[in-house]
Amino acid sequence: MGTHRFAAKHRKHRSGAKHRREVLHARRRTWRASTLVIVLATVSGFGLIAVDALGLAATPSGPAPPPMPTATAPPTSSASTKASPPARTTGTPRPPRGTPTKTPPGPKTGTAEAQANAATPNPLASVSRPMRVDIPRIEVAAPLTSVGRAEDGSIDVPPPQKPYLAAWYDDSAVPGHPGRTVIVGHLDSRYSGPAVFYHLGALRKGDTVTVTRRDGIVVEYVVDGTAAHPRDEFPADQIYGPSSRSELRLITCGGSFRQADGWSHNVIVYAHMTSWHRASDAERKRPLRYDTPKA
Repeated sequence: MGTHRFAAKHRKHRSGAKHRREVLHARRRTWRASTLVIVLATVSGFGLIAVDALGLAATPSGPAPPPMPTATAPPTSSASTKASPPARTTGTPRPPRGTPTKTPPGPKTGTAEAQANAATPNPLASVSRPMRVDIPRIEVAAPLTSVGRAEDGSIDVPPPQKPYLAAWYDDSAVPGHPGRTVIVGHLDSRYSGPAVFYHLGALRKGDTVTVTRRDGIVVEYVVDGTAAHPRDEFPADQIYGPSSRSELRLITCGGSFRQADGWSHNVIVYAHMTSWHRASDAERKRPLRYDTPKA
């Protein structure tokens, strides 16, 4: 009798678990995996790099389509020389080879100012990973993780179950160093609907972005422009190419959703550094957002 009651209870429990799984699967049927396609410069040329991102099929019952920029080309202020393979920044940062730079005149050797400068290295030149990205216009205050390349050569992305996370590609420039810092984020997720970069396409020229590093340096950027690029026309030379100044690229999916192959475009924000400072006590205490935006 006892065994019979246990078996009946166990069957009931399994039946309930099966029902919950069916309900959960039903709720997820409108979600599809899309692919954020990034072209990464390689030694042998340009290779297609797929960054797995979760995409939402735009349906009448789902969230509204994400905002999209009207531009379809990088801003002219982002023009650069031909792209070269990205390399991990180590030690003292130097401008990419072949990119001329102008060094501002410094104090004469032997002066008190020169001695002070020699004794106090530029803190911006230190190698320190970014910890958060703030975009006031779209209310992003996101923690940053770091990602590299997967075994197949693709760029990793934040885990989909953490849609509030953005990710710094650690083979791109350290924020504040000469070169281009690349940060990617999900457009949406099956776990939340809209994700951290859902409203990225709403950014316009003149908007501001700040990236805070582990060492407390806050790097400030101003947006040069935002553009939507078809996935097969990814502007690799504007993302991974050399630059004598510190620039920022924010990347997510966008455009229209197609059942066959996901989102049609990449949305890319182009920005350059304007200043930096050490984080104040108030800035250090700013809360991060662990929720996700509304559509």
